[in-house]
Amino acid sequence: MKNKTNFFKHGSIACLLISLVSVFTFYSCDNGDDAPAVVPTSKLYIAGSAATGITNVTLEKDSTIFTYSGVLSAGTLYFQTTKGSDKNVYKLGQDSTVELNGTTPFTIPEKGYYDIVVNLTTKKITMSHSALGNSLFMIGPPVDAWDGVRGGCLTCTDAKPFVYTYTHFFFAGAYKFLLQTDNMLAKFAPDKTSGDIVFFPTEDAAVAANYQNENWNLASEGDYTVTVDLLQKKVTMTPVVYFPNLVDSVFIVGNKYGWDANVGGKALTRSTANSKVFSITDNLDAGVFKFALQKHCYRPCLTKVTDTQFAYYTAPSDAQDVKWEITAAGNYTITLNLSTNGITIVKN
Repeated sequence: MKNKTNFFKHGSIACLLISLVSVFTFYSCDNGDDAPAVVPTSKLYIAGSAATGITNVTLEKDSTIFTYSGVLSAGTLYFQTTKGSDKNVYKLGQDSTVELNGTTPFTIPEKGYYDIVVNLTTKKITMSHSALGNSLFMIGPPVDAWDGVRGGCLTCTDAKPFVYTYTHFFFAGAYKFLLQTDNMLAKFAPDKTSGDIVFFPTEDAAVAANYQNENWNLASEGDYTVTVDLLQKKVTMTPVVYFPNLVDSVFIVGNKYGWDANVGGKALTRSTANSKVFSITDNLDAGVFKFALQKHCYRPCLTKVTDTQFAYYTAPSDAQDVKWEITAAGNYTITLNLSTNGITIVKN
């Protein structure tokens, strides 16, 4: 959901009108007679520490109203009239408005997806945002899930905080991205014309724009790295070879861990000495088990060939879906080597 955010430092905010709406709007309390001059400009450029790494971003212009919809980091923000120049810039004014050559920048409280409207005639600024974490959640048939809890988890890095990636095997079909696992309403969808990313903070916003049924589509199943670049507003699917070199997690399912995909499997520990080796030591019940490569989705999986060998299947048939069996409850260490398709099961 969108956050209501005070973007301004405490000071002389005599004319701040606080209303119970989803966006805070700030007005000047004078009649404009003492207003600072407005520099005629066809563009405003985002600047400040909140815009670090966000290059060549201009606000869209309609008369003297400028708008921006996109990502920002936590930090300071102001608006340049000439890119790269801090001459004739708009910052926070005395009355919590935009002011030409003001001394204080605006404050962006957290990493997020922001909507900003700047009116240079009224000196009014409107800001609202939805917070962004370090993960996005892919849902749809490619990941066998239409809810975020079971969706594929894309992650970013500190070096590229607005570029999210996930490498796996994907089935064909429609997909989109959520901001949180428990919020189906705030989501990214493809623009109907360009296919670029558009963001809807609520289902009502998507319905109002007639975007409630818009999805990306993967035509062919296979191994891919999906990249969501919120700076460029692009989604790409790059073919790769997933198994075994790019597998980064293995989960045991069945036995005492159960088969409920909403709960998911138990992660094995990846060896620091050999990235292809995964192991788990735990108390196990008598019963059967196999291995999944996603916590909440049991395809693809690793199934039994022999007591010491496994096979990798993206979607095993009933004949291929063979499981190992623990006949006597106890403490076991299980080790998988993805390079050799080998498995050892040792009772401790």
